[in-house]
Amino acid sequence: MQDPFYVVKEEVVQSVNGARTLYGRWQELLDTTNTAEDEEFKWTTHELKRGNRAKFRMNEQEVADRRKFVTDTRATVAQMKKDIDNPVTRAKVERDQRSSLIPTTMGTPRTSREKLEAAIRDDNEAFIQAQQVRQTQMRQEEEEHLDHLEKGLGKLSEMSLTIHEELEDQDELLDKFQNEVASTTNRVSAGIKKISELIDRSSSTLRLSPSLVASSRA
Repeated sequence: MQDPFYVVKEEVVQSVNGARTLYGRWQELLDTTNTAEDEEFKWTTHELKRGNRAKFRMNEQEVADRRKFVTDTRATVAQMKKDIDNPVTRAKVERDQRSSLIPTTMGTPRTSREKLEAAIRDDNEAFIQAQQVRQTQMRQEEEEHLDHLEKGLGKLSEMSLTIHEELEDQDELLDKFQNEVASTTNRVSAGIKKISELIDRSSSTLRLSPSLVASSRA
């Protein structure tokens, strides 16, 4: 059985690292460029928003489904461990082993038969003990594997929730920044409009000046 934690870990880590690299570039552009005009900043912002929604956007239902999956899988693992350690199961295994080793030698003289049965019993006991040791080792190995699987599921659950929280923070930051950019853009546009109006008024004044001079001379 393949551990599901390692099945998805590499893909998740690669995706998160890619998002963090893009986010780092976004922060650098935020500090060093005119965000209202820089095309790379606009593209990076768009990619972060698009990537988060396409790959990691999780609503409350998705989080609940993932938690349920982890809970159900843990319950299955716990039931498997319980069945392996069940005294009834162990007793049946040992009983079946003994039943398969009951001697069937018949028709021999009593003394010879007793000696043979004693030898067989000794061999059987040694074999049963060896099998019991082997069964114990197998149970321990299976328990270790199940423990490892359970820990992997716990880490997977924690990683999923961490990614969810981190991306929510990023989305909130991006939304705030976009609002700031929009506000700044509006202020810049208003300033440009006022400057244009001032230039137009100045031009009108300059055109009127020669007429005023001519009138005064007359």
